[in-house]
Amino acid sequence: MTDVEPSDLPPLPPDEFGDMRTDLVRACFGLESLPETWASISEAEKARFYEMLAERIREMMDESFEQLLAALYRFDVDERKAQQAFSEPNREAIARHLAVLIVERQLQRLRTRAQRDRTPFSE
Repeated sequence: MTDVEPSDLPPLPPDEFGDMRTDLVRACFGLESLPETWASISEAEKARFYEMLAERIREMMDESFEQLLAALYRFDVDERKAQQAFSEPNREAIARHLAVLIVERQLQRLRTRAQRDRTPFSE
C-alpha cells in the first residue's frame, strides 16, 4: 500500500469536507469503517481516507472491474476525467486519481446543493 501524504492531496476546505457524507462511498466500496460524516477529521485522517479508497479501487480493478465502473457511474464521475485517470502510468496512480475524482465529485454535489438551497424559490 502506498502512503498518501496530506500534501499530495487536493485542497479540501474543512467546511465543505466536514459536511460530506460517506454513506455512498461506504456502500459502493465496502469501506464500513468510515465515519458517517467528516465534521472534525485531521489532515492525516483525510490522507488515510484517500489511501483506503485507492486501495479498494485497486482491488476492484483486479476483482470486479464492472462494479468499479458502475460505482464511477453512480458517483457521476465525468467520463473524460475517468479516462484520463485510466491513462495514468501505473495502477497505484490510476487508483489515487480515481479516489480524488470521487471526492471532488461529492464536494461538487455539496456545493450545488448549498447553492440551490440559497436560491429563493420563484414562481
